[in-house]
Amino acid sequence: MKRFSAMSVWLAVLLALLLPVTVSANAAEPPGMIVIATDLPADAQITLEVPDLDEEQEIRTFRVDKMWESHYKLYYHLEMRQLENAVLRVQTEEKSFTCSLPDGVDDGYKNILTLDYVNQRLTLGQNFWRQPLLTLMRICLTLLIEGAVFWLFGFRSKRSWIVFLVVNLLTQGWLNIVVNSYAFSSGYWTLAYILMEFLIFAGEMIAMPLAIRERKKGICAVYALAANAASLAAGIYFIGHMPL
Repeated sequence: MKRFSAMSVWLAVLLALLLPVTVSANAAEPPGMIVIATDLPADAQITLEVPDLDEEQEIRTFRVDKMWESHYKLYYHLEMRQLENAVLRVQTEEKSFTCSLPDGVDDGYKNILTLDYVNQRLTLGQNFWRQPLLTLMRICLTLLIEGAVFWLFGFRSKRSWIVFLVVNLLTQGWLNIVVNSYAFSSGYWTLAYILMEFLIFAGEMIAMPLAIRERKKGICAVYALAANAASLAAGIYFIGHMPL
């Protein structure tokens, strides 16, 4: 057995040497900042102006529009001291102005900033009402979709609807905590969202048949599968277009 194992290892090494392939490795995003802005003109350009910028130090800027918000993602490889005198320039046909970076920007690997275009003010973090509003929107959308499926499956009793609300508020509350944690982590939030949805699939397919007595357990399990499948499909589409 030992001889066979040794031969297998040597054969694997030989094949690896004879059949070279190109391997691409994934890496974390470079440091940077995300600027959240509302009511920006379509022609608005946001750039980060850094004094004494070396030729090798490139600052890349990407704009993503999501419903009423625009997200500007700025990536850079800069020393923290270079950000001390950096300014954010906003350029439109209507006006042009600069904002100093708020205190604390140089303390984080990735910073989230909010731009008040009207008052020309830049602040660190998000508006206090932003995440609660988005969370409420996502939960209401899920309840609407899964509630429609619940009705189509013939659930009518008050007790069944109470179970539906309690289970969904618990699972969606947990899901939104995860989504909010990964909101600005590039595509990683999608992976976290899908993983959590499959865990919710399993949880609701167990909870619904145990808690609901109006219909047979098999029907309750099929409902949970169908409702969560519809919710997952809609969630991937809508959350991809909604602010996070």
